Parts: sequence; C-alpha cells; structure tokens
Amino acid sequence: MINHRPNISFIFKATLFFCLVSFFVHFPSSAGSQEPMPKREMLMFEKKEVTARCLVLKSRDIYPYDQALEGFKDELNRQGIVAECFLYNLDGSFSEGYKIIDELEFEGTDFVLCIGSLATTIAYEEVKDTPIVFTMVLDPVASGFIESKEGTLSNIVGSSLDVPFQVQFRELKKVLPRAGKVGVLFRPEETLDVIAEMKAEAKSFGLEIISREVYSEEGVPKALESIIAASDVILAIGDSTVFSPKSTEYIIKKCLDKKVPLVGLSSSFVREGALYAISPDYRDVGTQAGEIAAEIIKGRDIKDLKMADPRIFYLSINLVTAKEIGVNIPKDIIEGAKEVIK
Repeated sequence: MINHRPNISFIFKATLFFCLVSFFVHFPSSAGSQEPMPKREMLMFEKKEVTARCLVLKSRDIYPYDQALEGFKDELNRQGIVAECFLYNLDGSFSEGYKIIDELEFEGTDFVLCIGSLATTIAYEEVKDTPIVFTMVLDPVASGFIESKEGTLSNIVGSSLDVPFQVQFRELKKVLPRAGKVGVLFRPEETLDVIAEMKAEAKSFGLEIISREVYSEEGVPKALESIIAASDVILAIGDSTVFSPKSTEYIIKKCLDKKVPLVGLSSSFVREGALYAISPDYRDVGTQAGEIAAEIIKGRDIKDLKMADPRIFYLSINLVTAKEIGVNIPKDIIEGAKEVIK
C-alpha cells in the first residue's frame, strides 16, 4: 500500500501551534512522565482474555493528550474490549519517533493509536499495512493524512481537534447577536482552504467574513489595523503564522484597546483578554478515537469509517473584557459557560 506524502510543512506548524497553545495554558505534564518508555499497559483492568493488541504513540507528555488517552481507554472498557498496548512517548521529537518506530514489531497488532500530529505523521509514513487511528490532530485533511472528512482511501482515520465553523458561528450569534462582519487574519499557504470553508458556512448565519492575508509575523500589525476597522468581531483560527506567541499578545492587546471583541482559540486566550472561546472536550475526542478503534477490532474495513469532528465543547468567557469593551453577555450564556473570568 502506497500513501501519498503528508503536508510536512503544515504538520510541523500545526504541531508547534498546538504545543504553543497548550503551554500557554500551563497544562501540567503527564504524571507518568518520569517512567521509562516504552511502558506496557493494559487498557482494561479486569483479568480477562485479551481481545485486541495495539501500539500507542503519544507525541509528547501534555495534559490534553493524557485526557484523550483516558477517553480512549474508557471507551474500549465500555465496549468490553480488553486491549493490551505498548505506550511510547515520542517526547516531541521526530528523530526519536522514527527511531522508536523502526524498532517496533507490527505483526499481531490490530491497530496503532497516534495521539497528536507528530506521532500521526511518523506512523502515516512508516506503517503501511496496520490500521492507524489518530486523535488530537488539527485539520487532518490539510495535513494530508486523509483525503476528506468522509473517509480514507488508505489505512488511516481518526478524530480531529477542529471545532466546526457551524458551532463557532452558532455560538457567535448567541454571544454577539448584532455582529455581522467577522474579521479573520490568515496566511494563504497555511489556511487558504480553511477560509474558503469558513466563508461558505458563514452565509447561512447571515455573517460576512472579512479576511486579510498575512505572510509573516511582522505583517500582523498592519493587517490587524485594517481588519479591525472593517469588522464587528475578530475570530482567531489555527494559523501559526498569525498566532505566534508574540503576535497573539499583540492581537489581544490591540483588540482590547480598540474595544473590538476577539474570539480566541482556547480558554488560555480568554484568560489573557479575549472575550470568549470554544474548546473541544479533549477526553471526548479520545473517546471518539476509541469508538473508531472498536469498529476496526470488530472487523469493519477502515475505508468504511469517517473522520470524527469534536462533538462536545466548552465555552470560556471573560467578563472583565466584556465590561472593558462595552459588550453585554446574555445571562444564560454566562450560566452555561464552563469558565467565567470575573
């Protein structure tokens, strides 16, 4: 089986971007990070006959990935599947990952679970005949892992991290019902397809996407100035060129100064001054990967399975920001939020 090559440039940026967002939130590292790898682990604790065997490749030890793994384990347990797995932590290193995978034996393995884009990239390139289930991956289609959200033509499928635009826009209309023009900064080489999808979805919500191209971190201030003047709200998307650590801080401050609402990428943005953000439930993203793996174990052809988008979301709101920029958040929205900064 020959796979087409993934978009390495996009994957590298997606991996870096997610790690930056994760560390920005100060997620704790895995409690087991001091244990030597690989670690053999039974994913179901009752003493029963093993019904499946898998290899787990975790891109690095961070809290979101640990949550996804717990959700994955719980789902197999719920379905009565006793899976014996070897868990490998790649420590955020491509070189270490390729070294580890070269030493693995895949005979008798039912599937490979990849947590994060780095692990998924390595498995995608090196594992040809064993089913691969990915989870916690930003935009798997743009990354080149699968052909479309409807399924795969190769040996890989899984659950993504991307919050559907339908969910984003539905929440935006609740929080900011008068908003009509949504400003977005993006780098064409990285997220052009994302912008096209966003514009198509926005029309059904009566929203207009005002986009400005950015080709480097240095170009952010000028593009932001232009788009703030033309927009009712600024929506952040997963573009690592636009939202580098330095430019993210600048964008948040500028939106506050200009009293323009900023919709962040995660709760960390909200804590720093964005008005609100919608985040996927990492544990449930892992649960979705478990559901896919269970289907493979039961004999389903991987080509018949669809990629899973997140289905459980959390809202974070910053009421200090709302007051500063003159936005009144409806009471029912505040009561339904997981995190409210006062």
